[in-house]
Amino acid sequence: MKKYLKILSIVLLIGLLVGCGCQKKDKENTTETKRDYEKETKEVEALFNTDDTKLVYNSNNLFNIVFYYKGNSITGLEHYYKYSSGEEADKKADELKKQFENNTSFKVSSKGIYVIYTYDESEYNGKTVQEIKEDYSFLIPIYK
Repeated sequence: MKKYLKILSIVLLIGLLVGCGCQKKDKENTTETKRDYEKETKEVEALFNTDDTKLVYNSNNLFNIVFYYKGNSITGLEHYYKYSSGEEADKKADELKKQFENNTSFKVSSKGIYVIYTYDESEYNGKTVQEIKEDYSFLIPIYK
């Protein structure tokens, strides 16, 4: 009987140790999938610089407008709205996705502390860099 109890105790102990190892591993996996909002925010803010591929404007500190271009043709348009935290930006992006789920003129996403509106080609199709500069002349381009 004592031999049976010892074997049962050893089996239970091994089961507990294996179980603890699994829980620890799951916890590690959860940590790995956590988003790095600070890194994402830095990546987004690195975009906010007018150069030979994009025009960047700040609209009265409410949001940033980024026009991407190649040659003299506009190839993309995004608006970036800043929030106080990545979680808040995610929450707002989710709300907007639901609100505009049938909208085809733009898509909503989040990255870091920003909510991003990525506009469909129909919103800028045929526009030239010069036309954008003229249309947005009331705003000052951002240079770093």
